Amino acid sequence: MATDLIRPLLFKPCAFDRARAFYAQFANHPDPKKRLCFEDDLLEYMRRGWVKCSPTAIAFARVINIAPEETKLVEPAWFIRFALGPLDEVLGMLPFYLPRIVWCRNNEGPGFGTLKNYSTERLFKLTRARIKKEKK
Repeated sequence: MATDLIRPLLFKPCAFDRARAFYAQFANHPDPKKRLCFEDDLLEYMRRGWVKCSPTAIAFARVINIAPEETKLVEPAWFIRFALGPLDEVLGMLPFYLPRIVWCRNNEGPGFGTLKNYSTERLFKLTRARIKKEKK
């Protein structure tokens, strides 16, 4: 068979498997609010967001409104529910630019995690600085 000749390069462990392992740590968390299910989040973000995956990175993201509720303003931002891999690769996975990125960090804090609100430009500058430093 022709496909028998195809021998893919394997990245072990791949980002998808590492993400599942991270979620498994929280599958039976004593605090029900901190329990995570990889399959539930994967399906939710495939239905109502974006899921991007490569052998070295994975991200679950959706667009949210970060304007105060009491206003009628709309201030769209990326909400990244989960990301794993090099930051520059994760940022490159987002399908379009928005000025702010809200991140859920390590399933810490009350509820499902501590939310961090960053300027997208600041994150791009950090990644460019890291890449420059690595090239030296």
